Amino acid sequence: MPDDAENAQDDAPHHQSSDDTVDKPLRPWNYEAGSYRTRQLIAVAALVALEGLVALGAGIVWIYLTLTGDPTDETASLTGAVFVILAGLLLLRMGFGFWRVDVWPRVPTIVIQLALVPVSWSIAFTLGNTAVGVPLLAVAIVLLVLLFSKPVREAYNRDV
Repeated sequence: MPDDAENAQDDAPHHQSSDDTVDKPLRPWNYEAGSYRTRQLIAVAALVALEGLVALGAGIVWIYLTLTGDPTDETASLTGAVFVILAGLLLLRMGFGFWRVDVWPRVPTIVIQLALVPVSWSIAFTLGNTAVGVPLLAVAIVLLVLLFSKPVREAYNRDV
């Protein structure tokens, strides 16, 4: 008697390959825990969650500094801090989505990392804050390389 994982795999939508001999599932809709979680996907999940934790911490510190200091525009400063906190929460959720091998976090993560490259470059080399900019740039580039790596693409059955 076949187990539930095999039955669930048979129920998933399939994609006919160009040679019409291989029938691959489009996505691991139902999967055994960790069966599609490659090392690269685990690294992506960890790095995205780490970005989220850093953003969350930075937002909380920003709020503290705004409330205890003397900002030129308190409303704008608090708005920026709340935005960074929300971005951190979103990144944490996307990291969890990668851990679950969900499809939805891949494209937003690519867009965020592509946006972070020029921002982190500017922070590091235009503003001269290499302690912040260089690690941001390194993580963004590593994540982009991992997201387009063959094992991650195969986990999502994507060509690109």
